[in-house]
Amino acid sequence: MIPRAGAIAVAGLIVAGGASGVTSRICLSPLLCADTLQSPAPAPRPASTTATVSPAELTAAIGKLGAFEYSDRARAAQVVRRAPGPMAVPALLQATGEHADGYVRYRALVLLSTYADPRVPDEMERLSTDPNDRLRAVAYAYFERHPTPSLVPQLLEAFDK
Repeated sequence: MIPRAGAIAVAGLIVAGGASGVTSRICLSPLLCADTLQSPAPAPRPASTTATVSPAELTAAIGKLGAFEYSDRARAAQVVRRAPGPMAVPALLQATGEHADGYVRYRALVLLSTYADPRVPDEMERLSTDPNDRLRAVAYAYFERHPTPSLVPQLLEAFDK
């Protein structure tokens, strides 16, 4: 049994938001911490998260997915993820199939795997037999999360290779 003082302290913590990580202040009495019951105003989103991405920016970002510097690759992936799906999916499909850099193809396929577009499973199936082992690994991982019974014979055959 929890002592009465302990129960009051736990209740104060919960009411003050200390249990959910909202504030680090511990309140022994909910009445003393009434100011913490007010929910804070949401922080304004930076302009970069709400800005739209142009097709030229998207194409340039896909080309930088294979940049040597991590910060450049991360920024490029961020631009691609913030692009609207109807614009990003065709560009990523084109990159996975036609880009000259194998690492860009791999990174584009990883980003493509996050979209719920009906063309994604077809692209994953096509790339599950690609000579590039990174692309095959992404395709196999995709089918682990999205099982397709019709591909079982093809995937079992891949064990021999």
